[in-house]
Amino acid sequence: TLSRFGFSTPNSDGNLTITGGSSSTLTINATGHTELGPNGSITAPRTFSTDMSGLGGFIWNGGSDYYFEVGPRGSTAGGFNDPGTATVLLADNNTITGTQIRVGANGLNNHGGTSTLRLGQTNVLNADTINIGASVRSNATLNFRDGLSGTPTVTVRGTDGTSAVSTWDVGRV
Repeated sequence: TLSRFGFSTPNSDGNLTITGGSSSTLTINATGHTELGPNGSITAPRTFSTDMSGLGGFIWNGGSDYYFEVGPRGSTAGGFNDPGTATVLLADNNTITGTQIRVGANGLNNHGGTSTLRLGQTNVLNADTINIGASVRSNATLNFRDGLSGTPTVTVRGTDGTSAVSTWDVGRV
């Protein structure tokens, strides 16, 4: 169980692989926002990936206070407009609960980079706001990982787990 999770080095690439087998679950009871992707003043394209496909489960609980974000954040420097890519592969079974779930939702100058959140076999997304590519010229994808068996599922609800999502932005420019 962790309380904080994310990348914060602006001008380097990052790859994080978390394994443990099909019976293991990573649980994060967040004490702050989780931001997976390049961050800070970015001066060259950066590639960040987080691979949890070697886990049986992933639970992220930010309640109604914190958001879960995949994608570049911060600013680009010196007229440079491409912050790079951020990719997250989730575990087989996932529950993400927070005030917002954001994929490519933080624009940098005129380019938001490329952000991808790849779901596992069974997924529950609980958030009052979901933003997919809802920033300045972001390329954003929310889809299922390759190689899953049968028909993967996703259930989407508000932060409380029962109400509807109040705001769902997709591709806002």
